[in-house]
Amino acid sequence: MTSTDSGHIDNLNAEQTTLLKTFWKALFAALSSPSTSQAGVVHDSLAETLWLACGLDRPDVLLLRFLRARKFNVDKAVTMTLNALQWREEFGVAELLANGEKDLDAEELQSGKSYFQGVDKLGRPCCYLHVAMHDKNTVDRERTKKLTVLTLETGRMLLQPPQEMATIVFDMSKFSMANMDMDTTRFLLDCMQNYYPESLGHAIVVNAPWVFNGCWVIIKPWIDPVVVAKIRFIKSPEIEEHIDLDQLPEKLGGEAAEYTYIPPSADEEAEHLKFRSDKGANDEAWANFRSAYTAFGAATLAWAQGSDDSPTTPERTKAAAHMREAYVKLSPFIRTRTTYHRSGMVKDPAFPPLTRA
Repeated sequence: MTSTDSGHIDNLNAEQTTLLKTFWKALFAALSSPSTSQAGVVHDSLAETLWLACGLDRPDVLLLRFLRARKFNVDKAVTMTLNALQWREEFGVAELLANGEKDLDAEELQSGKSYFQGVDKLGRPCCYLHVAMHDKNTVDRERTKKLTVLTLETGRMLLQPPQEMATIVFDMSKFSMANMDMDTTRFLLDCMQNYYPESLGHAIVVNAPWVFNGCWVIIKPWIDPVVVAKIRFIKSPEIEEHIDLDQLPEKLGGEAAEYTYIPPSADEEAEHLKFRSDKGANDEAWANFRSAYTAFGAATLAWAQGSDDSPTTPERTKAAAHMREAYVKLSPFIRTRTTYHRSGMVKDPAFPPLTRA
């Protein structure tokens, strides 16, 4: 799906626009209420988590994901959004983004079990998961979960408007029961359905052996029927119907170069630490970001309470642009350049391409 499809930001009917306004008002009210505070969690923090979650995305795009996931039921969408924001704080998404690959298992990263490469025929970025490279008996489950979340966060940065969704390719070649990690699978599904809704455009399962049939019987009931409809089981020769060969990795019969993990160099680490140590620049970046999201929130509340049907009022458009610019400047202080940035696979304005020997 793209921003021009029905129910998305560039194609809302009058009723959907009204519901988006109502959603914004209800969410602002919930975030300003002490009842949203949990033990050790202040509602102001939860509100900032929302603006940080927007990242490089248009805020309306993020909220519409939750609204569509709950069939435009505002009350349910607000509850889902608050749960997602609270999960981000409890899981430590901000800390994970700040630490990046330091929080992950180096062997998992080097294995090449998961990575982004190219796009499918609809222009959606593709994430490849080579299941046989995952051994449930040897991995650190908690670090695997962090890798899962960092991958989902990276996928969001890969999206280029009007594209709003990504494709996942599960390579089941040489699959055995040692690779069938139900705990990690359930975690991935929970994340995608509850915390990153409406982000999956297509899931392609390639070369699933007969032994996987019993696993699928267990897994399928965990998945929303809308998501199940996006899953395709195919054999290797059929993948060309979905992804052009020049975008497909060689191990799946394509022509694209194989993924190689690029660890940070000593010079990159030193440069990063030096940048992060500039407290004055850090404080200024945070102040600018907070000022920008406050202005966007004020413009959004004025729009939601007014009669203008267009979400792209001049005030909101300008405020959203300023918030994105402020986030880009804040990013080096709160996010770490990942292997995707270093390999040039993510065109992120906060992390310009590096020249590597």
